[in-house]
Amino acid sequence: MLSNKFKSVLCISFLFFSFSAAATNQAQETAAKKSESSVEVIEVRGDNSLLMLRAQTRARQRAFYNELNSMLEDELFHVTCENKRIEARTGSHVVRKQWQCVPNFAQAIEDEINFGTDEGLLGQINNTLRAQEFKKRYAEKEKEMMLLVKQAIEDSPELSEKYESFMQAKENYKTKHYEAYGALSKHAKDVAQQPASN
Repeated sequence: MLSNKFKSVLCISFLFFSFSAAATNQAQETAAKKSESSVEVIEVRGDNSLLMLRAQTRARQRAFYNELNSMLEDELFHVTCENKRIEARTGSHVVRKQWQCVPNFAQAIEDEINFGTDEGLLGQINNTLRAQEFKKRYAEKEKEMMLLVKQAIEDSPELSEKYESFMQAKENYKTKHYEAYGALSKHAKDVAQQPASN
């Protein structure tokens, strides 16, 4: 049989390890609770990001122009929307993409005027005159197109709905951009001029 001394040491050892394990478990639970309460929670929602809003705006713009194109008989007034590669500045090899919706008459006018055929100082003067002529002709065609678009929107509930949807998406994007960048937003002036909604 075991001696009483040995039994006592065994009981004390058992009690010591039991209390030690209980204390360790309690310390671990307390630490876990502290870490849970001090953990930062970051919520990310992708449905309202600037990229998603911009993509939504572009999709609705394209849908509007596609519907408009199907209604207009004269292809000169059809509009094409796409990302165009543009040099950052003359002579630069840096190229950026820019979303543009351009009516076909812009290219037709440019082809008629034939930019860049002359070189030297005379060519620069001629290009300046050509640019002025382009702006004049473009403004005339643009007025004509605005009348056609206005009439098409009035005549077609579907086109009107697509136009309203596009304009709403555009405003949502501008507002979100302004919220993200404040006074640095390229839309700061537009959003600041909007009446406050109640």
